[in-house]
Amino acid sequence: MITKSKNFDDVMEALGELDKRADTYARQVLSKLGDEVLAAVETKLKPKFWWQPRFKKSLKVGYVANKNGDMLAVYGDQPNVVRHLNAARMLIWFGHTNNRNMALRADLFRKYEPWTVDTLPRVAGDIYGAKAKIRNMAPGVVSKRRRALRTLMPKILKELKANKIPVKKGMPKLQNRAVFDLEHALLAQEFFRGGHPIFRPVLRRIQQFLNSSAAKVGTDMLLEPGQGTAVKDGFRQTKAMDPALLTSISQFQGKLIGKKMRE
Repeated sequence: MITKSKNFDDVMEALGELDKRADTYARQVLSKLGDEVLAAVETKLKPKFWWQPRFKKSLKVGYVANKNGDMLAVYGDQPNVVRHLNAARMLIWFGHTNNRNMALRADLFRKYEPWTVDTLPRVAGDIYGAKAKIRNMAPGVVSKRRRALRTLMPKILKELKANKIPVKKGMPKLQNRAVFDLEHALLAQEFFRGGHPIFRPVLRRIQQFLNSSAAKVGTDMLLEPGQGTAVKDGFRQTKAMDPALLTSISQFQGKLIGKKMRE
């Protein structure tokens, strides 16, 4: 006579939950993978670059569900506000604005960008119509741009006056108002001569990280009766990612992997 074993019902229940259990298993592996990639990126950030320790502190792993499937991102979401201006090493760009009242002003300052710290006119209220982005550049590049702007300055001042934008004496006060152009700095490290790549060496090891992450997650949750779907998936709960941030991450990723990999 064939009898049903005492854990038959448990096994059948586990089989019925197999899809959910497999999803939980995959999410746990993905979570471990995110932690490993994060740790690997952190080891590539060096204190000698003033912005890298700040970027390191802002790094996190974010789980995002979107129309193209679930995605895990390692990213930094803290704005790198510039607290000190260096006229010898910094160039200034301006972004776009959705404020119609400021559009003309923003367009005018974008027209002559990049600016050096000591040639950017100081306007009333220190309002330039859009957020300023600052990049660290070689002193020779900054000096060359400064000479060009000084040649253009009579024309620039005349245009500011024609558009009723009053100019004040002194240096522009952009401290704590401008942000460091982090994307440019990261891409410069990846692709410019003398840079120290951060992301691409990690991407080359992604299969290694995936294998290591899978080895850390037990497969008993797939069929072991005692491991139900209540097993936590290992993901830290994070607030929904800002769509604009997600777009920025996707664009940066495209620039990163779209360029020729340098071994």
